[in-house]
Amino acid sequence: MITKLLIAWSLMALCVTVHAIGLTRAFRWFDRSPALADPRFWPPTWLFIRIAGWLILIHLIEISLWALFYAWKQGLPDLHSALYFSSVTYTTVGYGDIAPQTVVGRLLASLVMILGFAIIAVPTGMKIFNWLATLWRGNLSFDTPMLYAIGFLSLFVIGGLTGIYLASFPIDWQVHDSYFVVAHFHYTLFGGVVFAIFAGLFYWWPKMFGKRLGERLGKWQFWLLFIGFNITFFPQHLLGLEGMPRRIYTYGNESWEGYNMASTAGSWIMGVAILLFLVNVIRTHQSGERVGNDPWQADTLEWYTTSPPPPHNFDDVPYVTSARPLYDLRRSLREQRGDREPA
Repeated sequence: MITKLLIAWSLMALCVTVHAIGLTRAFRWFDRSPALADPRFWPPTWLFIRIAGWLILIHLIEISLWALFYAWKQGLPDLHSALYFSSVTYTTVGYGDIAPQTVVGRLLASLVMILGFAIIAVPTGMKIFNWLATLWRGNLSFDTPMLYAIGFLSLFVIGGLTGIYLASFPIDWQVHDSYFVVAHFHYTLFGGVVFAIFAGLFYWWPKMFGKRLGERLGKWQFWLLFIGFNITFFPQHLLGLEGMPRRIYTYGNESWEGYNMASTAGSWIMGVAILLFLVNVIRTHQSGERVGNDPWQADTLEWYTTSPPPPHNFDDVPYVTSARPLYDLRRSLREQRGDREPA
Protein backbone atom coordinates (compact mmCIF):
# COMPACT_ATOMS: atom_id res chain seq x y z
CA MET A 1 0.00 0.00 0.00
CA ILE A 2 2.82 2.42 0.88
CA THR A 3 4.57 1.73 -2.40
CA LYS A 4 1.35 2.26 -4.37
CA LEU A 5 0.73 5.62 -2.71
CA LEU A 6 4.30 6.77 -3.36
CA ILE A 7 4.14 5.74 -7.01
CA ALA A 8 0.81 7.50 -7.46
CA TRP A 9 2.20 10.63 -5.83
CA SER A 10 5.36 10.71 -7.91
CA LEU A 11 3.54 9.99 -11.19
CA MET A 12 1.07 12.76 -10.42
CA ALA A 13 3.98 15.18 -10.07
CA LEU A 14 5.41 13.95 -13.36
CA CYS A 15 2.06 14.46 -15.12
CA VAL A 16 1.90 18.04 -13.84
CA THR A 17 5.37 18.65 -15.22
CA VAL A 18 4.55 17.19 -18.63
CA HIS A 19 1.41 19.30 -18.96
CA ALA A 20 3.30 22.42 -17.85
CA ILE A 21 5.95 21.79 -20.50
CA GLY A 22 3.24 21.46 -23.15
CA LEU A 23 1.52 24.67 -22.05
CA THR A 24 4.84 26.50 -22.05
CA ARG A 25 5.70 25.43 -25.58
CA ALA A 26 2.20 26.01 -26.95
CA PHE A 27 1.14 29.20 -25.14
CA ARG A 28 4.33 30.44 -23.36
CA TRP A 29 2.47 30.43 -20.03
CA PHE A 30 5.53 30.06 -17.82
CA ASP A 31 8.03 32.23 -19.69
CA ARG A 32 7.83 35.18 -17.28
CA SER A 33 9.78 33.44 -14.49
CA PRO A 34 13.37 32.37 -15.30
CA ALA A 35 13.14 29.53 -12.79
CA LEU A 36 9.86 28.19 -14.09
CA ALA A 37 10.88 28.64 -17.70
CA ASP A 38 13.62 26.04 -17.26
CA PRO A 39 12.05 22.62 -16.63
CA ARG A 40 15.15 21.51 -14.73
CA PHE A 41 14.11 23.77 -11.86
CA TRP A 42 10.43 22.91 -11.78
CA PRO A 43 9.41 21.53 -8.38
CA PRO A 44 7.24 18.73 -9.84
CA THR A 45 10.24 17.42 -11.77
CA TRP A 46 12.45 17.39 -8.71
CA LEU A 47 9.64 15.88 -6.65
CA PHE A 48 9.30 12.99 -9.10
CA ILE A 49 13.04 12.41 -9.19
CA ARG A 50 13.26 12.51 -5.41
CA ILE A 51 10.44 10.04 -4.79
CA ALA A 52 11.25 7.67 -7.66
CA GLY A 53 14.92 7.53 -6.67
CA TRP A 54 14.16 6.70 -3.06
CA LEU A 55 11.57 4.13 -4.10
CA ILE A 56 14.22 2.25 -6.05
CA LEU A 57 16.75 2.57 -3.25
CA ILE A 58 14.28 1.48 -0.55
CA HIS A 59 13.41 -1.75 -2.38
CA LEU A 60 17.05 -2.55 -3.07
CA ILE A 61 17.93 -1.92 0.57
CA GLU A 62 15.32 -4.48 1.58
CA ILE A 63 16.70 -6.96 -0.98
CA SER A 64 20.14 -6.54 0.55
CA LEU A 65 18.69 -6.98 4.04
CA TRP A 66 17.23 -10.37 3.12
CA ALA A 67 20.64 -11.44 1.81
CA LEU A 68 22.16 -10.12 5.05
CA PHE A 69 19.73 -11.83 7.39
CA TYR A 70 19.65 -15.37 6.04
CA ALA A 71 21.90 -16.33 8.99
CA TRP A 72 19.62 -14.46 11.40
CA LYS A 73 19.59 -16.16 14.81
CA GLN A 74 17.88 -13.67 17.10
CA GLY A 75 14.97 -11.62 15.84
CA LEU A 76 14.80 -7.84 15.99
CA PRO A 77 11.02 -7.49 15.62
CA ASP A 78 10.84 -3.73 14.96
CA LEU A 79 13.15 -3.77 11.93
CA HIS A 80 10.48 -3.64 9.24
CA SER A 81 8.47 -1.01 11.11
CA ALA A 82 11.53 1.22 11.32
CA LEU A 83 12.37 0.55 7.66
CA TYR A 84 8.95 1.50 6.31
CA PHE A 85 8.46 4.44 8.67
CA SER A 86 11.75 6.08 7.79
CA SER A 87 11.31 5.25 4.09
CA VAL A 88 8.02 7.12 3.95
CA THR A 89 9.52 10.09 5.75
CA TYR A 90 12.42 10.09 3.28
CA THR A 91 10.08 10.80 0.40
CA THR A 92 7.89 13.20 2.36
CA VAL A 93 10.37 15.37 4.21
CA GLY A 94 12.73 15.33 1.22
CA TYR A 95 10.42 18.01 -0.17
CA GLY A 96 12.40 20.43 1.99
CA ASP A 97 15.25 20.18 -0.49
CA ILE A 98 13.17 21.81 -3.22
CA ALA A 99 10.84 24.02 -1.19
CA PRO A 100 13.00 27.19 -1.52
CA GLN A 101 12.31 27.10 -5.28
CA THR A 102 8.53 27.00 -4.82
CA VAL A 103 5.85 29.43 -3.70
CA VAL A 104 5.83 27.74 -0.29
CA GLY A 105 8.85 29.84 0.57
CA ARG A 106 11.97 29.50 2.63
CA LEU A 107 10.17 29.53 5.98
CA LEU A 108 8.39 26.25 5.30
CA ALA A 109 11.61 24.80 3.94
CA SER A 110 13.41 25.65 7.17
CA LEU A 111 10.70 24.06 9.28
CA VAL A 112 10.61 20.96 7.10
CA MET A 113 14.37 20.51 7.27
CA ILE A 114 14.34 20.85 11.06
CA LEU A 115 11.71 18.12 11.18
CA GLY A 116 13.74 16.14 8.67
CA PHE A 117 16.63 15.88 11.10
CA ALA A 118 14.39 14.29 13.71
CA ILE A 119 12.29 12.14 11.37
CA ILE A 120 14.98 11.04 8.87
CA ALA A 121 18.35 11.15 10.59
CA VAL A 122 17.25 9.42 13.79
CA PRO A 123 15.45 6.44 12.14
CA THR A 124 18.34 6.06 9.69
CA GLY A 125 20.83 5.89 12.53
CA MET A 126 18.59 3.35 14.25
CA LYS A 127 18.53 1.21 11.10
CA ILE A 128 22.31 1.27 10.76
CA PHE A 129 22.83 0.15 14.36
CA ASN A 130 20.02 -2.35 13.92
CA TRP A 131 21.82 -3.97 11.00
CA LEU A 132 25.11 -3.99 12.89
CA ALA A 133 23.44 -5.55 15.92
CA THR A 134 21.93 -8.22 13.68
CA LEU A 135 25.39 -9.06 12.35
CA TRP A 136 26.71 -9.22 15.88
CA ARG A 137 23.94 -11.59 16.97
CA GLY A 138 24.07 -13.69 13.82
CA ASN A 139 25.93 -16.88 12.99
CA LEU A 140 27.74 -15.40 10.00
CA SER A 141 28.76 -17.26 6.88
CA PHE A 142 30.78 -15.08 4.53
CA ASP A 143 29.35 -16.32 1.27
CA THR A 144 29.10 -13.98 -1.69
CA PRO A 145 25.63 -12.59 -0.82
CA MET A 146 26.85 -11.75 2.68
CA LEU A 147 29.94 -9.99 1.30
CA TYR A 148 27.81 -7.85 -0.98
CA ALA A 149 25.38 -7.06 1.84
CA ILE A 150 28.24 -5.96 4.11
CA GLY A 151 29.75 -3.99 1.22
CA PHE A 152 26.43 -2.26 0.71
CA LEU A 153 26.22 -1.40 4.40
CA SER A 154 29.74 0.07 4.60
CA LEU A 155 29.50 2.13 1.41
CA PHE A 156 26.01 3.38 2.22
CA VAL A 157 27.21 4.56 5.63
CA ILE A 158 30.10 6.47 4.01
CA GLY A 159 27.64 8.09 1.62
CA GLY A 160 25.41 9.02 4.52
CA LEU A 161 28.27 10.55 6.49
CA THR A 162 29.31 12.74 3.58
CA GLY A 163 25.65 13.73 3.26
CA ILE A 164 25.85 15.20 6.76
CA TYR A 165 28.53 17.60 5.54
CA LEU A 166 26.46 18.55 2.50
CA ALA A 167 23.53 19.28 4.80
CA SER A 168 25.66 21.86 6.61
CA PHE A 169 25.24 25.19 4.85
CA PRO A 170 28.83 26.53 5.35
CA ILE A 171 30.34 23.36 3.86
CA ASP A 172 27.75 22.97 1.12
CA TRP A 173 28.39 26.58 0.11
CA GLN A 174 32.00 25.62 -0.66
CA VAL A 175 31.56 22.20 -2.28
CA HIS A 176 28.20 22.66 -4.04
CA ASP A 177 28.32 21.49 -7.68
CA SER A 178 31.80 20.09 -7.13
CA TYR A 179 33.11 16.54 -7.40
CA PHE A 180 32.50 16.12 -3.66
CA VAL A 181 28.79 15.95 -4.51
CA VAL A 182 29.50 13.40 -7.25
CA ALA A 183 31.39 11.20 -4.79
CA HIS A 184 28.64 11.47 -2.16
CA PHE A 185 25.95 10.66 -4.72
CA HIS A 186 27.72 7.55 -5.99
CA TYR A 187 28.56 6.23 -2.54
CA THR A 188 24.89 6.53 -1.66
CA LEU A 189 23.29 5.21 -4.86
CA PHE A 190 25.98 3.01 -6.41
CA GLY A 191 27.01 1.63 -3.04
CA GLY A 192 23.39 1.36 -1.96
CA VAL A 193 21.95 0.09 -5.25
CA VAL A 194 24.49 -1.93 -7.24
CA PHE A 195 25.89 -3.83 -4.28
CA ALA A 196 22.34 -4.53 -3.09
CA ILE A 197 21.41 -5.78 -6.57
CA PHE A 198 24.34 -8.22 -6.62
CA ALA A 199 23.54 -9.36 -3.06
CA GLY A 200 20.01 -10.18 -4.19
CA LEU A 201 21.15 -11.83 -7.43
CA PHE A 202 23.65 -14.15 -5.74
CA TYR A 203 21.19 -14.92 -2.95
CA TRP A 204 18.10 -15.69 -5.05
CA TRP A 205 19.82 -17.08 -8.17
CA PRO A 206 19.45 -20.70 -6.93
CA LYS A 207 15.74 -20.13 -6.34
CA MET A 208 15.20 -18.55 -9.76
CA PHE A 209 17.24 -21.00 -11.88
CA GLY A 210 18.01 -23.99 -9.66
CA LYS A 211 21.77 -23.43 -9.89
CA ARG A 212 24.06 -21.53 -7.56
CA LEU A 213 26.46 -18.98 -9.01
CA GLY A 214 30.12 -19.87 -8.55
CA GLU A 215 31.44 -18.77 -5.17
CA ARG A 216 35.05 -18.35 -6.29
CA LEU A 217 34.23 -16.08 -9.22
CA GLY A 218 31.64 -14.32 -7.09
CA LYS A 219 34.17 -13.42 -4.40
CA TRP A 220 36.71 -12.29 -7.00
CA GLN A 221 34.01 -10.12 -8.52
CA PHE A 222 33.08 -8.64 -5.14
CA TRP A 223 36.61 -7.65 -4.18
CA LEU A 224 37.38 -6.22 -7.61
CA LEU A 225 34.13 -4.24 -7.58
CA PHE A 226 34.60 -3.06 -4.00
CA ILE A 227 38.22 -2.00 -4.50
CA GLY A 228 37.56 -0.51 -7.94
CA PHE A 229 34.61 1.45 -6.63
CA ASN A 230 36.62 3.04 -3.84
CA ILE A 231 39.53 3.80 -6.16
CA THR A 232 37.08 5.45 -8.55
CA PHE A 233 34.99 7.58 -6.23
CA PHE A 234 36.95 8.21 -3.03
CA PRO A 235 39.48 10.53 -4.76
CA GLN A 236 36.57 12.57 -6.04
CA HIS A 237 35.97 13.79 -2.48
CA LEU A 238 39.44 15.30 -2.60
CA LEU A 239 38.82 16.74 -6.06
CA GLY A 240 35.72 18.48 -4.76
CA LEU A 241 37.59 19.89 -1.78
CA GLU A 242 40.20 21.24 -4.18
CA GLY A 243 37.50 22.98 -6.19
CA MET A 244 37.00 20.83 -9.28
CA PRO A 245 33.46 21.49 -10.57
CA ARG A 246 31.32 18.68 -11.87
CA ARG A 247 29.84 18.44 -15.38
CA ILE A 248 33.00 19.51 -17.19
CA TYR A 249 34.82 17.54 -19.85
CA THR A 250 38.28 19.08 -19.44
CA TYR A 251 40.30 21.01 -16.88
CA GLY A 252 43.54 22.96 -16.66
CA ASN A 253 44.60 22.34 -13.06
CA GLU A 254 47.50 19.87 -13.08
CA SER A 255 46.99 18.94 -9.42
CA TRP A 256 43.73 17.23 -10.39
CA GLU A 257 45.33 14.83 -12.87
CA GLY A 258 46.42 12.21 -10.34
CA TYR A 259 42.98 11.92 -8.75
CA ASN A 260 41.28 11.72 -12.15
CA MET A 261 43.75 9.08 -13.30
CA ALA A 262 42.96 7.04 -10.20
CA SER A 263 39.24 7.34 -10.94
CA THR A 264 39.81 6.15 -14.49
CA ALA A 265 41.85 3.15 -13.30
CA GLY A 266 39.18 2.26 -10.75
CA SER A 267 36.46 2.37 -13.39
CA TRP A 268 38.37 -0.18 -15.46
CA ILE A 269 38.67 -2.44 -12.42
CA MET A 270 34.90 -2.22 -11.95
CA GLY A 271 34.45 -3.08 -15.61
CA VAL A 272 36.51 -6.25 -15.12
CA ALA A 273 34.31 -7.14 -12.13
CA ILE A 274 31.15 -6.84 -14.24
CA LEU A 275 32.73 -9.06 -16.92
CA LEU A 276 33.49 -11.66 -14.24
CA PHE A 277 29.81 -11.69 -13.32
CA LEU A 278 28.85 -12.35 -16.95
CA VAL A 279 31.42 -15.17 -17.10
CA ASN A 280 30.00 -16.57 -13.88
CA VAL A 281 26.47 -16.54 -15.28
CA ILE A 282 27.54 -18.31 -18.48
CA ARG A 283 29.59 -20.96 -16.64
CA THR A 284 26.77 -21.59 -14.17
CA HIS A 285 24.25 -21.96 -17.00
CA GLN A 286 26.47 -24.39 -18.92
CA SER A 287 28.03 -26.54 -16.22
CA GLY A 288 26.69 -25.45 -12.84
CA GLU A 289 25.43 -28.13 -10.46
CA ARG A 290 21.81 -28.10 -9.36
CA VAL A 291 21.20 -27.29 -5.72
CA GLY A 292 18.43 -28.22 -3.33
CA ASN A 293 15.44 -26.18 -2.31
CA ASP A 294 17.32 -24.33 0.44
CA PRO A 295 21.08 -24.07 -0.17
CA TRP A 296 21.46 -21.21 2.34
CA GLN A 297 19.64 -22.80 5.28
CA ALA A 298 17.40 -19.72 5.17
CA ASP A 299 14.32 -19.04 7.25
CA THR A 300 11.79 -17.51 4.85
CA LEU A 301 9.02 -19.29 3.02
CA GLU A 302 10.28 -19.08 -0.58
CA TRP A 303 12.99 -21.63 0.24
CA TYR A 304 10.38 -24.22 1.22
CA THR A 305 9.34 -24.89 -2.38
CA THR A 306 11.41 -26.31 -5.22
CA SER A 307 14.10 -24.41 -7.13
CA PRO A 308 12.91 -23.01 -9.49
CA PRO A 309 9.40 -22.94 -8.01
CA PRO A 310 6.33 -24.19 -9.89
CA PRO A 311 3.74 -21.68 -11.12
CA HIS A 312 1.50 -22.41 -8.13
CA ASN A 313 4.44 -22.22 -5.63
CA PHE A 314 3.18 -24.88 -3.19
CA ASP A 315 1.24 -28.11 -3.59
CA ASP A 316 -0.08 -27.65 -0.05
CA VAL A 317 -0.34 -24.43 1.89
CA PRO A 318 2.57 -24.41 4.41
CA TYR A 319 1.82 -24.14 8.11
CA VAL A 320 3.20 -20.79 9.26
CA THR A 321 3.37 -19.67 12.88
CA SER A 322 6.03 -16.92 12.73
CA ALA A 323 8.06 -14.73 10.38
CA ARG A 324 10.68 -17.52 10.13
CA PRO A 325 8.71 -20.65 9.20
CA LEU A 326 11.69 -22.74 8.00
CA TYR A 327 13.58 -22.04 11.20
CA ASP A 328 10.55 -23.25 13.13
CA LEU A 329 10.35 -26.35 10.92
CA ARG A 330 14.03 -27.23 11.43
CA ARG A 331 13.72 -26.70 15.18
CA SER A 332 10.65 -28.96 15.29
CA LEU A 333 12.50 -31.70 13.38
CA ARG A 334 15.49 -31.43 15.74
CA GLU A 335 13.20 -31.75 18.74
CA GLN A 336 11.58 -34.84 17.25
CA ARG A 337 14.99 -36.42 16.64
CA GLY A 338 16.32 -35.32 20.03
CA ASP A 339 19.16 -33.29 18.47
CA ARG A 340 20.72 -30.35 20.29
CA GLU A 341 20.22 -26.73 19.17
CA PRO A 342 23.19 -25.63 16.98
CA ALA A 343 25.43 -22.93 18.42
